Amino acid sequence: RLSYDPKIVTLVELLENTALPIPISGYEFPDSTKYLEAELAWLEKKVALLLPHQTQYSADMKALGWKTIEFENPETTKVKIEKELL
Repeated sequence: RLSYDPKIVTLVELLENTALPIPISGYEFPDSTKYLEAELAWLEKKVALLLPHQTQYSADMKALGWKTIEFENPETTKVKIEKELL
């Protein structure tokens, strides 16, 4: 359930041109007692990309051992993702 926001589509296109692992889109956290969702998630590294309306979940995700990245713009967010995954 990837967002159709053009900025997210641009980010995904930028990520496709890297050696980064492919993320899961619209990831829902099964090990949480609350509903938590990330726009993109890299399970093996426990990294989640959050859109502005998802940042309310950040503390709960961190409590589960995940690192969160808040979406800013495609280029800046790509750099942040690369730093966490490489």
